Amino acid sequence: MTIKISMLLGIDFGSKRVGLAVAPEGGPAAPLDLIEWGSGTSLPDENALTDKIVSIARQQRADVIVVGMPTAESQSRVAVEGFVHALTDAGGFSVVTEDERMSTKLADRLTGYKGVAKPDAVAAMVILDAYIERSNLVNE
Repeated sequence: MTIKISMLLGIDFGSKRVGLAVAPEGGPAAPLDLIEWGSGTSLPDENALTDKIVSIARQQRADVIVVGMPTAESQSRVAVEGFVHALTDAGGFSVVTEDERMSTKLADRLTGYKGVAKPDAVAAMVILDAYIERSNLVNE
């Protein structure tokens, strides 16, 4: 008998960097990668970024993509909503959002890299772990 374990990909979306984390359905999450994107990078726009993340999600065999969502109405929230829409349109994944409040501050504490790019993948891990716990997907 084969048991399929769903994989989850967590995303901390930023205007210059995107942190990625991965977890089996029951967790725990682990930081995966950091993607630099935008002007002057190999991923110049959101379309290229979406393609890259879809490729990573497929490599990781992710069934669900969890994107950190700002809670306040802001330009950041509008950008994340557009990104979520692009991922949803790419198809093949369930795309859900999770409150991202405090994820970067907690990542800074966990890594000791305050103000450096390294915490972005850890912030994605924090977002993904919060989703797993809130959704009662934790393996007991």
